[in-house]
Amino acid sequence: MQAVSPCSQPGGCYTITFTPADGRGNLAGPGKTPLIYIAPASGVMLAAVQDHLDGSYTIRVGSLGPPGVPPPIHYGNTSINTAQAGRTRRPIEIVLPYAGVTGFANALGLKNGVVVGGRVGYRISNQLTVQAEVGATFTKTSANRSGRVIQLLANGRWDTSPIRIRKWVPHLTFGVGYALFRGFGVNDKAFLYQAGLGATFQLRPGFGLRADARALHIADVFGAGGTTNYQGTVGLVWWF
Repeated sequence: MQAVSPCSQPGGCYTITFTPADGRGNLAGPGKTPLIYIAPASGVMLAAVQDHLDGSYTIRVGSLGPPGVPPPIHYGNTSINTAQAGRTRRPIEIVLPYAGVTGFANALGLKNGVVVGGRVGYRISNQLTVQAEVGATFTKTSANRSGRVIQLLANGRWDTSPIRIRKWVPHLTFGVGYALFRGFGVNDKAFLYQAGLGATFQLRPGFGLRADARALHIADVFGAGGTTNYQGTVGLVWWF
């Protein structure tokens, strides 16, 4: 399996060579090209199926799913796991760097600040990715004392494929972790919960952009009680 560029499909374009066989290894071909297709909801055929006359076939397809995930190939009523045809699934992803703005609740007495950070994730299914995240918002108190709020999160992300908006693949995100308040004169920490939505745009195989908008609920810090804060970020995403 090989990623192909340039590509106008949101999940990428791929050339896949595979050899369909039954559970005992008996080849299903050659001469079976009419039985090979891609479901319209998951991808598009970019060229006719090539029959190598030895039981193997090559298909060129565009994916309508998440970036880096080729569409399933169907042989009659059977779906073929494209990961078995050659590994280009790129399960590891890194969002580095991301940057944006955090808006704090008035009760915290903090001004809105710039956030920077990164995420490392692993795709465990076509739609679900788990992530570890570290970020820091640089801000000031209402008395202009500078400090930073560090967010340490374990996240999940659910890609809503095959739903898409042009070349953008939307997703939902959720996570739990800690918020550390440092440099404000008094340090504090609290549990942190996040939920939000976003979208990913693949610029080329292995590289793209990601935008997120999230609500961050911070448990009691500085005696302010629980607060709901908001954060928007844009980052570079890399798949390996």
